[in-house]
Amino acid sequence: MIVNSIFVTISADWGLGEHMATLQDEPLRIIFSIKWAFLAEGPAIFAGGFARISYAILLLGITPPTKTRRIFLWSIMGFQFAADLAAVIVTYSQCRPLVAYWDPRVKGDCWPPTYQQYIGFTQGCETPDN
Repeated sequence: MIVNSIFVTISADWGLGEHMATLQDEPLRIIFSIKWAFLAEGPAIFAGGFARISYAILLLGITPPTKTRRIFLWSIMGFQFAADLAAVIVTYSQCRPLVAYWDPRVKGDCWPPTYQQYIGFTQGCETPDN
């Protein structure tokens, strides 16, 4: 969570949160703002997942130790970590070269945005609008 906060703070320093008309004359600020916001996505994904995993670990410690309950909680933790890891991999591998995600001057090959949207649904988000 601290890494995410650092990256978002750097992004805000470059212009995240400012109106696009304010940044229009300074394209480098737009590029660096998007870059640091993009880099903050991975730590943000893991932060929420680790919070849910830590809650499951707490439940393992305070509930009566039945085999079914332990298997259930460990399964939830495993699925949560796998879903978060998949989301981070998709996030950081969607553009080749990676710089093409935030710098429009770089020609790159990027996946459609729906790939990341669908992987996010495995983390418990709403269903896609058709």
